[in-house]
Amino acid sequence: MKRLPLLFRIFILILITSIHASCRKARDLVVEGYFPNTENASVSLSEYDDVKKVIKTENIIDGKFSMHFSSLKTGFYFIRISWPNPKPDTTISTSGKKFFDEGSFISQALYINEDESDIYRIYTNIKGGQGELTNLSSGQIFQNVSIKVVSNSPNSTLYDYLKRLSEKYQIQNQIISDSIIRLRDRSLEKKDMNSYTTLNNRVVDLWKGELLPKMLSEYRQIFKKNKHLEIVPYYVSISPDLQQYYSEYSKILKNLSGDAAKSDYAKYAFERLKALKSIGMSQVLPNPMGIEPSGASYHFDPSKNKATLIEFWASWCAPCRSSNPMLIKIYQKYKADGFEILGVSMDVNRDSWIKAIKDDRLPWRNISDLKPMSKSENAGRFNLVEIPQNYLLDRSGKIIGINLYDDALEKSLNNILKNETK
Repeated sequence: MKRLPLLFRIFILILITSIHASCRKARDLVVEGYFPNTENASVSLSEYDDVKKVIKTENIIDGKFSMHFSSLKTGFYFIRISWPNPKPDTTISTSGKKFFDEGSFISQALYINEDESDIYRIYTNIKGGQGELTNLSSGQIFQNVSIKVVSNSPNSTLYDYLKRLSEKYQIQNQIISDSIIRLRDRSLEKKDMNSYTTLNNRVVDLWKGELLPKMLSEYRQIFKKNKHLEIVPYYVSISPDLQQYYSEYSKILKNLSGDAAKSDYAKYAFERLKALKSIGMSQVLPNPMGIEPSGASYHFDPSKNKATLIEFWASWCAPCRSSNPMLIKIYQKYKADGFEILGVSMDVNRDSWIKAIKDDRLPWRNISDLKPMSKSENAGRFNLVEIPQNYLLDRSGKIIGINLYDDALEKSLNNILKNETK
């Protein structure tokens, strides 16, 4: 039998490869799902780092939706399902303005990798059945409505499982906290201040002191069993207990394999571990980076003040915004004595950042690198996984306090401003 010429064989191989690639490219990536047949409901997919950047929105018809994309880069996204709310909650903004929620929604982060799966199915679970949906107020939706993402992507499956595990703990926290708050308020009515104080401290400590550590312990065991998945180093990079379990997380990262070991998430997680060595008490804090709202660059010089609070926040962070009024009072009280605040924002959207500064009437200087926390140099260098977070520095730039608010901040300021001579 005659063999085909070499050049002709190469041509056929290239042709077959091209046809195969074309066939794969012609197949859309699909995000589809089911939602109770609710009038005027819609679904949208947006960027994870900036939910205002909506990629696609579609109406939900007959309880179904199907969004098609020619391609989506591998990474995180937000899916949001919205519908009219017959029982709107009243909300009061930090500036005191009252408004009503115009509609209800549920949202869920999801991880998409079209090389692993080209179909992502969204399932909605409603406690009590579909008929209960329109009877829920906005505040009840979090406890009663959940989203599950199903696909052939092992990374997406693990990410969805970890998100739902987190949601389980958060719901538990909300239910227990509500019960304790009711008991606390009754104690106040009876003027039993000892019980009131004990119950109030219980509410404060419930999440960070009990439920969060328990959840993170579960996470670490899951990480050890999935060392080949990129979601593992991603979660390690945002873990709030890296310092406490430094050795265990170091071992998890060193044991990563395959794509997980070569991923940018692994690189960032290692950088976070390295950063922990430079942001402990009595260490000189690295300089924050960013620009001012005007676009001007800024160089931080701690020597100009007796004490400086580096406050990490964002316009979208409700706890950050709610702490601003008290920070303003403390700032005004101690500014003349040599106290300064530098706000470092984790905002991506410049307009939202500037609006929040104006709405909250922040009198101190603010900077931002306008990058999401997953890509921000500030987040990496200062070990930020959640905000608000702050560092109190002395004139030399050394850390003399971490995460100080209200009475704890005032106590520290009284000590340093009284003992330090300018």
